Amino acid sequence: LVLFIEANAFIEHFRYTDFSDENEYDLYTIFKRCHAQGHHIDEQLFYNNFNYGNILMIIDGVDEIVSTITSFNLDSFLVKLSELENKIGKGKILLTSRNLYVKEIQKFLQILLFDLMPFNRKLAEKYFLLNGISEAKRKRGLTLLNELILDKDKAQEYIYPPFILDIVLDFMNYETDFSDDGSFYNTSYLLPNHR
Repeated sequence: LVLFIEANAFIEHFRYTDFSDENEYDLYTIFKRCHAQGHHIDEQLFYNNFNYGNILMIIDGVDEIVSTITSFNLDSFLVKLSELENKIGKGKILLTSRNLYVKEIQKFLQILLFDLMPFNRKLAEKYFLLNGISEAKRKRGLTLLNELILDKDKAQEYIYPPFILDIVLDFMNYETDFSDDGSFYNTSYLLPNHR
């Protein structure tokens, strides 16, 4: 099982939680409150499957959680995770965060660190394709992507940061005036003079 916990779901379900009670940091509590299948697996079965290596839990956007929920304490959360090491056995936990909190996370957990590197044009097109974007929109999206990239070093192939790709994807999915005439900035999302 891959249990994907988005920062938005975490924030929605824990926004008013007092994290001084460290039981709130429990993985099963997080799963139960933030995942669509949270009520279909009991706690014993959840931890048994974690122990046997049948579960990969991804908590996406730890940096967003820390910056949005004032009572959420990253240090306490990481201590709780390190205490769970025996309980989760062969299971895996993947935390995603911008660089800001990575060193702090490394202090508490023996982790493998993976940097998400920039994409090249081909990977950017594939990313849009895998997200169901039509060919016409993909071309317009790449044009917008090129306008948003500040450092256009011609010698460098991998220039599209993943977070900018994600912003352009959101733009293509939700913006109604994503037109052919190149008026990308007629939008509530983007401001023409604020790169």
